[in-house]
Amino acid sequence: MRKAELRERVAVAVPAGDLPASEPEPPWRKSQLTALLGLLALGAGVPAWFMVPRAYEGLTLLEPVSEHAYTVGGRPSPGTPLQHDFFEQTLPVFFIALDHGEEPRLAAQALDTGAVAAELPPPVLEAVRVFARACTSARPSADAALAGVQRPP
Repeated sequence: MRKAELRERVAVAVPAGDLPASEPEPPWRKSQLTALLGLLALGAGVPAWFMVPRAYEGLTLLEPVSEHAYTVGGRPSPGTPLQHDFFEQTLPVFFIALDHGEEPRLAAQALDTGAVAAELPPPVLEAVRVFARACTSARPSADAALAGVQRPP
């Protein structure tokens, strides 16, 4: 409701002599206040922009790739496209095969074949083989709480 409409309604309800005389607020006050707040924000924002550290400057300074990254430490090699394919395709297919109740030995053989074809480093290849053996020789737990979750042997 605008001020003029409000005054008209009040004038009808209350006699004009009882109302205090109020003058409207000058229009330049709002624009001055807005300009002052804008300058304050700009004055605080510009120095802050130069004080913030640049995140991407350090990303180009990577340490060199270490051949013994998995045993000694350091940055590992990103791998070959065959190794990427093994971890993106073959390994998930192995887990899905186990989850769907397929023959674990056949899934482990397919995993071993994929690991050899991907030319994984010897420690990683041995870890994949040990993991596959552990998955194929697993037995159901004797815990009664897991009876509803496990598949029958």
